[in-house]
Amino acid sequence: MNGSNKRNEPGISAGKGIWQQIATQQWRQFNTYVLNELVMHNGYVYQLTNVSNSSIEPGTAANSWNLKNTIDYQPFNYYANGDYTIYNGNVYVVVNQNNANYNVVPGSVPNA
Repeated sequence: MNGSNKRNEPGISAGKGIWQQIATQQWRQFNTYVLNELVMHNGYVYQLTNVSNSSIEPGTAANSWNLKNTIDYQPFNYYANGDYTIYNGNVYVVVNQNNANYNVVPGSVPNA
């Protein structure tokens, strides 16, 4: 049977949740991931913060994958209350995670 006739073949969007590429730490758009799972992408380690957005390329959108192993502020990371980050040479702690996660850089609005 010709592979192009299959509607749910591996490596395409219709195959998400049906096929899983194994034996790789590299992020694969159509693999299924669980919350807090770690992947490698473009030489960096990312952790899944929203299962619904696991198909979004790490490092390109908020509310999906957090860049790990850095304390420097990352605009696409999700920050929880008590998380620390460095921005423009200053150290910040999150006191209101709702305000801190809407494209607001540290120190730019009150109560974040």
